[in-house]
Amino acid sequence: RFLTWEETFLSLRSDILPDAIRAKYCDLTTSLFVDVGNNYSVLDHPNICFVYDYVGSKDEEKSQGDFVVKELVAIFPVLRDWISEFLEQNNYMVASDIGHNMLIEQVLRLLYHLVKFGYYMDHEDVQ
Repeated sequence: RFLTWEETFLSLRSDILPDAIRAKYCDLTTSLFVDVGNNYSVLDHPNICFVYDYVGSKDEEKSQGDFVVKELVAIFPVLRDWISEFLEQNNYMVASDIGHNMLIEQVLRLLYHLVKFGYYMDHEDVQ
């Protein structure tokens, strides 16, 4: 038996589980479903070649998404909304709350990888 996306994401979202366990599921989400396959860092390999007709137009943005792993594209809106909601509700860390701090750290790490691999196209998407 193997761990599926649904099981991983449901465990990550579950308020019943301890935060330290949820942090592990967040790490698994990053390792098993984000930092895999055809994903490559758009930060390390920026696109410096552009079609002249598309410079300054919205059409150019559509072509940038071609490299994205197809499976993550389907689940990304749900993941994006959950990350946004989670970070709005958890915008600070308390030194004595170690498990919760681990969870916030892993969610920020997941967000970092999603930005790194180009799932967020604009800085306003992250805000």
